[in-house]
Amino acid sequence: MDSGVRVYLGKSQERKIFWQPGKEKNPHFLVVGTSGSGKTESLKSIVHELRAQGVPSLIVDFHNEYSDIAEYRINLRELTINPLEVAAGRRPQDVIYEVASIVKKIFGLGDRQESMLRSAIKDCYTDQGIDILKEAEHDLAAPPFMKIREQLEKGETATNRGIREALISRIEPLFEVDIFFKENTAIPFEEIVRKTTTIELKDFPTEDVKAAIAEFFLNKLIYYLYKSGKADRLRVYCVVDEAHRLLYENSPLDRLLREARKYGTGIILSSQRPSDFSETVLANAGGILSLQCNLEKDAKFIGKQLSIEPADILHLTEPGLGFVKLSSGAETSKVKIDPLEGRLTEEERQQMEKAKKKITDLPSPPVPEGADQRRPPEKKRNKLATTVLIKGLFSLAYGLFLAVVVGWLNIGQAAEEPVFLFLAGIGAVFLIFSLAELLAYYRIRKRPTRRTGIRKIAALQVPFLLLLAGLTPLFIVLLVIGLVLTVLVVIFSRTPRDVTKKEKAGR
Repeated sequence: MDSGVRVYLGKSQERKIFWQPGKEKNPHFLVVGTSGSGKTESLKSIVHELRAQGVPSLIVDFHNEYSDIAEYRINLRELTINPLEVAAGRRPQDVIYEVASIVKKIFGLGDRQESMLRSAIKDCYTDQGIDILKEAEHDLAAPPFMKIREQLEKGETATNRGIREALISRIEPLFEVDIFFKENTAIPFEEIVRKTTTIELKDFPTEDVKAAIAEFFLNKLIYYLYKSGKADRLRVYCVVDEAHRLLYENSPLDRLLREARKYGTGIILSSQRPSDFSETVLANAGGILSLQCNLEKDAKFIGKQLSIEPADILHLTEPGLGFVKLSSGAETSKVKIDPLEGRLTEEERQQMEKAKKKITDLPSPPVPEGADQRRPPEKKRNKLATTVLIKGLFSLAYGLFLAVVVGWLNIGQAAEEPVFLFLAGIGAVFLIFSLAELLAYYRIRKRPTRRTGIRKIAALQVPFLLLLAGLTPLFIVLLVIGLVLTVLVVIFSRTPRDVTKKEKAGR
């Protein structure tokens, strides 16, 4: 690999310290340090130096902190990934094991749950007539990721119900995340590896979902690199902050560390604790930068790798001040990383502002033949939550009106008492409905994937509304309002799985 890239880190006393990836045993670089030690700013400085020398970076950004140095910003909610997609030259069986392994690790599945997940993914392929043992001659239009849940529910029996329900409940957040709705991956790698790009993950609902999406993204990056072929020059860096989330044996990130160099790709990893990296990873890094580590055991761990005393690490109090050791040299240098702000000229600041653009300005990759193009609007979840809230308040007001105003306040009038008792009873039923709907609203807001049962609750109210519609014109108006809200709940709670079932029924 070429040695032309020369990254200025900072000063050690009056001497400038440079990291030259091409002169190290490999181009990978690690940054460790506790919160507030200057990790993020140090990474930004390194990414800026790489970009200035024509080497872009692809940044996996869990907290959306790197947008100020990016030329492209990808909010993956606007694009799609299908983890079940099979690239040319691969077998679906390999994908089955890869996807199941990633989900198992992130969501803490047991062996039997992983086995059930593999079986469900296998059925997704076989139902589409795909031979899982046959090597793909071209990119396959694989089944959408959402199909996995259908297969899990289809395969339920009395003996495995408990395990399947626990599995579905645990991985449920994956099934309605917008990014998995399509059959094809719509990420233009050809474009984003040419410019410094952030992959923004902050907006996804849970930490597990963020980690899963990051892993699937890195997996797609690996196969893009395979397809691009080997390179003897440094083409791009993959930067992962909080790398401990994704680094374990045989993970996509672990594979990148082992194989990326052959494809002209370097890896920069950052984490708060050095023990998040195995001694093997630390020993094989081309460079290590340690900022302050507050815990003594962390200071001992990284001090051993840098051949310095743990106290030296513990006593680093200034952000950006740390120790760096490169594989090309025997010594460890104390260095003050120059912050990004001090590196930029006014012209560079203006160029960075002009260069920023949303990824929607880029062309999407070609869609495999036969791929499903449906993707429900992302705003549908918010509309569902709002409609369910209004429906719950409507049921609450309706129930109080019947139970209190019409019912209980008039009980005692002997001639009409049975009618009023009946209305009070209906009012009590609507109060129960309102409680269920307001609880559903809370669950949808807290966990966007939770829609189970809301359509049934809305539908159950219709007979009661019809029953009362003949009493007075007021109840007819209330019937119309209730029906409109019920229809909206049904529309906004529809998922791609519902659409697929309807299409199958019509065939």
